Amino acid sequence: MTTCEGNAQKLLEIFKKVVPSDDATRSERYLKAVRTITPGKQRRVEELMNEILVNLQLLHFWDYFGTRAEEMAFADLGIAIEQVASVPPSLPEDNAGQYAHFGSGSMQVNNGSGVQNSYSNNGNNGRHFHGTNMYFSGGMD
Repeated sequence: MTTCEGNAQKLLEIFKKVVPSDDATRSERYLKAVRTITPGKQRRVEELMNEILVNLQLLHFWDYFGTRAEEMAFADLGIAIEQVASVPPSLPEDNAGQYAHFGSGSMQVNNGSGVQNSYSNNGNNGRHFHGTNMYFSGGMD
């Protein structure tokens, strides 16, 4: 019960910090909230929810009353656990990519899926680069 209460408190703190209030994006606020709550260890919302549901299922199992309504609630907990387990991760498995740019010139980055459009206007010679499929390989042979 203490674990459920602690996880519920962590979820409440995450939700309070993720509520829109400043210029940061929701994902930036979510990352900040998660890292603030459990320093050095990333805890995802779905991990906390899954742990709460599993513990509630165990608590219900040990505190079994035998009525049909409670049996249905127990089955509903199992369904909820399966649903939470199927939710895609709210945080990336590893740290998101970061870009550093030194020197002059522009840097166009498309770190998601889709087409890379780069526009350059140096003087009167404007150029447009439209990248649909770009493949890079590297490393030392």
